[in-house]
Amino acid sequence: INHTSKNVVEVRKNTTLDIFENQYIKYIIKRIVSKIKSVKLTLEKENKVDTNYYNKLNEYEKRLTHHLNTFFKNISDVNNNKLMTLAFKMTSGYKECYYYYLLLSKSLDISSGLYEISNKKLWNLYEIWCYIKIHSIIKELGYEAKENSIIQSTSNGLTLSLMQNKEAKCIYENKEGKKIELFYNKQYNKLPTTNQRPDTVLCLKGVGKTDRVYIFDAKYRIYVDKNEKICPMEYDINVMHRYRDSIVSKSSINNHFKYESVGAYVMFPCSDEKTFEENKYYKSIEKVNIGAIPMLPGSTSLMKKHLCKIINESYMEAINNNPVFDEEDDYYKFKNKNVMIVNTKDKNHFDIYKKNRFYHIPKKSLSKLNIGVEYLAFYQPIDNSSSDNKFNNDFGIEYYAKIKDYYEYERGSCKEIKCKNGKEKDIYLRFELEEFKSIGPINRVEYGTRILNYTTLYLLKIATTMHELYLNSRREIDVYKILKKISKDKDITLKKENNGYYLENDFIKILDNGDIKLNENKVNITELIYLLK
Repeated sequence: INHTSKNVVEVRKNTTLDIFENQYIKYIIKRIVSKIKSVKLTLEKENKVDTNYYNKLNEYEKRLTHHLNTFFKNISDVNNNKLMTLAFKMTSGYKECYYYYLLLSKSLDISSGLYEISNKKLWNLYEIWCYIKIHSIIKELGYEAKENSIIQSTSNGLTLSLMQNKEAKCIYENKEGKKIELFYNKQYNKLPTTNQRPDTVLCLKGVGKTDRVYIFDAKYRIYVDKNEKICPMEYDINVMHRYRDSIVSKSSINNHFKYESVGAYVMFPCSDEKTFEENKYYKSIEKVNIGAIPMLPGSTSLMKKHLCKIINESYMEAINNNPVFDEEDDYYKFKNKNVMIVNTKDKNHFDIYKKNRFYHIPKKSLSKLNIGVEYLAFYQPIDNSSSDNKFNNDFGIEYYAKIKDYYEYERGSCKEIKCKNGKEKDIYLRFELEEFKSIGPINRVEYGTRILNYTTLYLLKIATTMHELYLNSRREIDVYKILKKISKDKDITLKKENNGYYLENDFIKILDNGDIKLNENKVNITELIYLLK
């Protein structure tokens, strides 16, 4: 007997937000609201309802109650003994909410376990305090902590992760997108000589290979010199030299090693900052980027000043204080101008150059091609029109390429870019290029480049502004740093022209022998600062 079914099974899936994770978040909010009401009641009994603290509690209560009356209105209360799910450990949103709930809960209950904190040695506490103080100063300078491993959540609550022989790290970012990493007990293993573990390591993240590393080592001991002045132990200063010399990384060029750190500093307990500013170990920071900085509660202004300085410096300005092996090293950095900076007409032209790996320029525009040019860097001009054929950023230079060959040809012979009528017989110089590589980006200052200009590959790779491409010596970097600061402080334009700088009506020039001229008068660095201010 055949029975034909007249019914089908229909399966429907309904999306619901009433899950355990949301139920637990609702429980968290209700518990915090209850705590807020309890604290408010205590303040009301003490007649402190007109305080900012009470008003802030009111604001938080309203915001949390709003969430309970909107999104969580149809979410059930927690009604089972289900264990904590992985969502509160791994899922974005739930993870952060649970972490801050633990942080808040622990702060409310800390008095009950206050005397259970483990004993620590004074020098160890000093290390931890120095790290936390640097963390605080970085936040004061406009950086927000994006990842914080100082306090970690565990199944038992919150724990301080700054322990001896244990590495911790915080990551910060400001509104401009600049990033900083701050390490505690960072391990440097597999070094050519011996492993190293400085107390605090600050890494300023740059573009490409322009990260800058600074070492801060806390030493809870002092030395009183013959003039009865407090200073760090000489041995501790020598340790800073050891750190910078031994902490190296392998370069991608010829497998050579390069120094990882830019500067290294001893932090030691000293309250007389004004006197220590005259100490040789503080002045040595400006000379060789190794020295000492006082650190005590109430005596941290020199540390804040130094952090502000190194964070706001460009990569080029920062490494200028480091010693060199010989004068030949500086020759290749500043004098070996093997990069030609060329203008690109518009975005379409640049895309064709990049795709076909070439560039050409009218020979009449090239009065003389520098001997030894090995690379081309492409300047992106400003276009204020509404055209779609313009660069969509404010960067001056983003790409460069190595020259394979160059030769002359008639403009009409170019197959990649259509020739205008009447220009077919014009003689052009064509450069055949290797792969385009990204650089910088190198930002415009008050102007771009002319038809073409020259710089060194060293400057091209580390420059952040067009000004820095044309620096000719370490002496000029020192002067440029001063002029840039004065320009910023007084809100006046700094222009580089005629192998010198115009700061409003003043003209400053650095001669080949290192002499400085201010409006044709020879001055030293100190006089320059005084006269311009």
